[in-house]
Amino acid sequence: MRTRLGQKINAKLEHMFPERRVFLKSDTDTRFIRVRPMMQLVAFTGSAMLIAWAIVATAIILMDSIGSGNFREQAKRDQRTYQSRLNEISSQRDSRAVEAVAAQNRFNAALAQISVMQSELLNSETHRRELETGIEVIQLTLRGTMKDRELARGQVAELQSQVNSGEAGTSLASAGGSAPMDFVAEALAKTAAERDQVVRDAQDALLRADEMAQQIAIMKDQNDQIFRQLEEAMTVSVAPLDKMFRAAGMPTERIIEQVRRGYSGQGGPLTPLSFSTRGEEASADALRANKLLNQMDRLNLYRIAAQKAPFANPVKAAFRFTSKFGPRRDPKTGGRRMHK
Repeated sequence: MRTRLGQKINAKLEHMFPERRVFLKSDTDTRFIRVRPMMQLVAFTGSAMLIAWAIVATAIILMDSIGSGNFREQAKRDQRTYQSRLNEISSQRDSRAVEAVAAQNRFNAALAQISVMQSELLNSETHRRELETGIEVIQLTLRGTMKDRELARGQVAELQSQVNSGEAGTSLASAGGSAPMDFVAEALAKTAAERDQVVRDAQDALLRADEMAQQIAIMKDQNDQIFRQLEEAMTVSVAPLDKMFRAAGMPTERIIEQVRRGYSGQGGPLTPLSFSTRGEEASADALRANKLLNQMDRLNLYRIAAQKAPFANPVKAAFRFTSKFGPRRDPKTGGRRMHK
């Protein structure tokens, strides 16, 4: 059965692969090997498969080498882009930190100036109260002096009426002539001089009070200008940091909250101002100062977060991005390479 099937196959393949004989000649004998068509077909098919496999393997190796080279170049380009972006963000962070330190120094200087102005304002307020007290005392003295003057005028009028009626001749002679009249005239002159002096002192006190009010208004304008400059400086300093964190994809509020939980604070200039208002509402300057202090605290937290955030590349030397998942088979070329 097997011989008949082989003969039929050989007969069909005879026109494509005719039977061949391979002669093996030795010194004493000559032999030959019959190579049937089926054997030739098997040998031809095996050779073709071997050649095809060699061609495909060579192509795969070449494509793998070319593809890996492109991937490495792409990885290097991505690395250079990432490093340049990190360097840019790091330089922005350093510049923002310098601006924050400069703003904090300006704020400390402004706080010192505000403290000096507040001391001057308290001194001027104390001086004004002293002037008001002095004016009240002068007014009381003036009222007493005017009462004395009116009393003296009444006595003089009574004496003049007695002299005119002739009833005071005996009393004047017994009192030593014109001595009471001289005493009354001297008292009146002294009272008039004291009155004029009191009026002049009152006018000087009013002028001084006007000058103090003008100085207080000027100091309020200066304080408003200082607060306005500080608010502009804080806005210019905080906005770029917030923009930098948002550009890096970091939630600013969550970062500030985490930094605030892990930061105990430093006190001193960044502590909110507290004034004894005796139950009254805080002044506008105190509210603005507390608002600036809160912004300074936020700027300080931004600075700490910028120092701790990974805006710089930790590895300065050349490296290659790999994965812990091991090698993989490329879906396009079929080669094996590491995960990236």
